[in-house]
Amino acid sequence: MTQWLAGGYTADMGGTAEGISLLSENADGTLQLDRTAAMTDSPSYLAVAGDVVVAVAEKAGAVATFRLQDGALTPLGRESVDGAATCHVAVYDGTIVTASYGSGTVSAQPLLADGTPGPLAQRIEAEGSGPHEARDGPHEHSTFRVDDGTVLSADLGTDSVYLHSFRDGALERTARLGFPGGTGPRDIEAAPGGGVLVLGELSGELFLLDWDGASLEFRSSARSAGHQEGDHDAAIAVSADGRFAFTAQRGSNRVSVFRIEDGALTALRSVPSGGEWPRHLAVAGDRLHVSNERSHGVATFAIGADGSLDLLSVTEVPSPTHLVRVTGS
Repeated sequence: MTQWLAGGYTADMGGTAEGISLLSENADGTLQLDRTAAMTDSPSYLAVAGDVVVAVAEKAGAVATFRLQDGALTPLGRESVDGAATCHVAVYDGTIVTASYGSGTVSAQPLLADGTPGPLAQRIEAEGSGPHEARDGPHEHSTFRVDDGTVLSADLGTDSVYLHSFRDGALERTARLGFPGGTGPRDIEAAPGGGVLVLGELSGELFLLDWDGASLEFRSSARSAGHQEGDHDAAIAVSADGRFAFTAQRGSNRVSVFRIEDGALTALRSVPSGGEWPRHLAVAGDRLHVSNERSHGVATFAIGADGSLDLLSVTEVPSPTHLVRVTGS
């Protein structure tokens, strides 16, 4: 049976989740909530490395690890990342890398052989600010490994994507790519052909960038069809065939569709997200799952051949902020 884990906000972040939720995938690709698989505080983002699940504890600025077996999560360990509002985690070659929005920092520490997180090994800070109220200083939001030796990070507060060399579990910040003022880079995902997509939370723009193994270059951009004044765009997902990208608009509560063709982005349409405050998107085959945090549900859409989205179901999930498929992928 294919299963999913949902991260969410617990009471310390004003949410109703009790920890990490376990969901099962039905034959038609929709989801059903099974139970709380692990009690832990505000696991708003998850990463999977073999049979180990790494979760942030967003308010506490920490990471916790769990052993996944037969749908059960067994706690293994917990360590500080020395960050505030730790909102993203990834595991690159046995190294846990986190991004902390509040402190504007990227941190690294080892994932030990027994599945526990090692002590903090590295903490990288940025400097800068801008005129938007959300740009009062650095706000690192996510990281992305673009190739074996390079990790990117999106910093909303400095309108930047930073480049880091990655060797032997250590990061070295090597370059900065600046974005137009007020963009607010938030998420980074792989694009067809080896490039990357970057989403501006504040501007509602999706950027397509080329990667040549050493530097990034702007290729194309488009503003989402659903972005409205005051929205905070939140996530990127790419269709299984690489022809379409989807982004979420928190505020107007919509999901927008872009076509990716010949190195260009075209905004096509937007549809209601099936709930309130769509925070994360996940594609599985011809299904798109939308985590609507404030309405406590995951909406499942059928993805059409033309990139259209048809709502199939909404599954009740407490304060969902992130979804990851853990079996059958």
